[in-house]
Amino acid sequence: MHTRSTSRALESLDGDLTNERTVTVNTVTLSLFDDSAARLAGLNATLKTAMQRTIAASGLSREQVLDRMNTLAKQAGVKLTTGNAHQLSLATLDKWLNPADREHLPSVLALHVFCLAVNNVQPLAQLLGLHGCGVMTAEDRRLRDYGQVCWESKRRRKAARQLELELEHGLSHGRR
Repeated sequence: MHTRSTSRALESLDGDLTNERTVTVNTVTLSLFDDSAARLAGLNATLKTAMQRTIAASGLSREQVLDRMNTLAKQAGVKLTTGNAHQLSLATLDKWLNPADREHLPSVLALHVFCLAVNNVQPLAQLLGLHGCGVMTAEDRRLRDYGQVCWESKRRRKAARQLELELEHGLSHGRR
């Protein structure tokens, strides 16, 4: 029950603070030469660097991001850290942002709240990229849908031409 209300609260927060986004999941084909171990080894630093860049691009200070994250978490009734702390501290956020710190990583929930606070999903996009996936904006989705309609239209025109040819062939040979 608590999980449902938390999800709804985060969904409503997401709708208030971010543009509409869709995660696209693709089938991933791995190669024998794919070095997923190397990508995995660099995951922590990649995520933390993406979080740093996202804060820089937002124009917000770390303190402002911290305040936004704590506000969002409080509104949603969720904790961003383990232990007894009721709020995320600047020291913990700094550990999450430090690529050299291999021990302290944000939870998936904390990463989601971070993305909401800075209104940017780039850190999530970095994680999805490791799996051959990406993030689609509403505009990306419209372009995808337009392409699918164009492809379907082309396929139907081809089928109609084929039927026309069959009809013409049947009429020219006296068949009806």
